Amino acid sequence: MDLTRRLEVKIRVDEGKEKFMPGMSVDVTIVANEKEDVLYVPTETLVRGEYAYAVEGEYAVRRLVKTGVGNWRTIEVLDGLNEGDVIITSLSSQALDGGVRVRVVDKLEE
Repeated sequence: MDLTRRLEVKIRVDEGKEKFMPGMSVDVTIVANEKEDVLYVPTETLVRGEYAYAVEGEYAVRRLVKTGVGNWRTIEVLDGLNEGDVIITSLSSQALDGGVRVRVVDKLEE
């Protein structure tokens, strides 16, 4: 899922014009759609935007996830996860797969 676009736009600055110089660039967030009271997860917890790993008992379970509105931080979950599910947020382990035994920790050990 590609969440970035490059656009050329024209802007008008009403205040603080003196702070701008030719050649400056800016990163802008444009909110095109917004929802309230939805289930969402950190975008980085989804693998290829298709599935997440939930914890059931002591095991990781791969769950297909249908998504809705999202950005680079969070994404709406329409199906595949439920409120209260424990999901694996650290996907750096290559050994992670459905059926692998896991241990839930509050923070990574130092």
